[in-house]
Amino acid sequence: MKFEYDVIIVGGGPSGSTTGYILSKNSIDVLIIDKFKFPREKLCGGLLSNKAVKIFQEIYNEDLKLLREKNIINFETNKYKIYCGKKFTGEYFSRNGFNFVERPAFDNYLLQKAKEEGAEILEGEKVLSVDLWKNEVKTSSGKFFKGKYIIGTDGVNSIIRRNFPEKYYNPKKWKFNLAIGYEAFIDREILKSDIKDIIVFFKLIDYGYAWIFPNKEKILAGAGGLIRKNKNNFPKCFDFLFEYLDLKKEDLKELKIKKHLLPFGNFLSYPFFNNTFLIGDAAGFVNPLSGDGIYLALKSANIVADFIIKNLKNEKKNLENLYKKRFFKDLYFELLYLKIIRNLFYSYIKYLPFIPFNFILNKY
Repeated sequence: MKFEYDVIIVGGGPSGSTTGYILSKNSIDVLIIDKFKFPREKLCGGLLSNKAVKIFQEIYNEDLKLLREKNIINFETNKYKIYCGKKFTGEYFSRNGFNFVERPAFDNYLLQKAKEEGAEILEGEKVLSVDLWKNEVKTSSGKFFKGKYIIGTDGVNSIIRRNFPEKYYNPKKWKFNLAIGYEAFIDREILKSDIKDIIVFFKLIDYGYAWIFPNKEKILAGAGGLIRKNKNNFPKCFDFLFEYLDLKKEDLKELKIKKHLLPFGNFLSYPFFNNTFLIGDAAGFVNPLSGDGIYLALKSANIVADFIIKNLKNEKKNLENLYKKRFFKDLYFELLYLKIIRNLFYSYIKYLPFIPFNFILNKY
């Protein structure tokens, strides 16, 4: 393995792998570093929104049929139910339907796609430090790697982001809009009913919602919301979800509820510094209304990869300003709009007799 590359990508999730895939396909020298060995566990509902499916097909030019054959997409539904607290308020249908992926399999699939195009992959190696002026990273084995560009896709606790100047990244502002999600996978064998639809519960969590997502062999019960708005809401919320699923105490003995942090409106205004870019969760690119992160991971990867390809090939002048314009036009203002909608939505949700979440699921 060499130590100098055109692009070093820290993080091998969907945003990192997709960036590596696009760049490598365009004959750019790429190294992807991830602290885990793939396939690795990833807490996520695994819902591919309509927008995520569309951009996935645009980038990879693949039919979803292949993902179904490989059992990466392992469940589909076009129906979902909405509850306001414990009160059922409506059942809806989506023309496009919803696809659920196994995140360990999906993420590994994208990483292997990047590898097939020529990206070098370094797994099980943690990045310990980064020099944003020299474009260097140091890993847990003491190795140094240098690139013309560094891309941080290393999640909500990104070490690359933490090295950004305070002008670009303010830890207090980041924490202010940080959410927490709790999830539990439940074997279908212990369920008394056959869950085939998406079920969403509002008003159980403040500035967030709870959900039940169907899967082939399991179902996922979860809840997520802004940390600063939720103190002791989550235990009561899960008590209700388990009661809804008619689970008894003996069914819950082996059940593990896992938690993870996620951005929820704390996207950065300038996720780029010198020759370093942040994308995906590392930049806070998660839908602040629905919590969807896969679509924005793929979209932000596409934007950054396109910029680097043009810059390395020197096709246009003043590319940095062009990148900023595209970032604000195609990504930032969409996130800002969704954050405004989110704040209005959750501020007045207690006055709503029903929840128009069908609009959110189908459009966003």
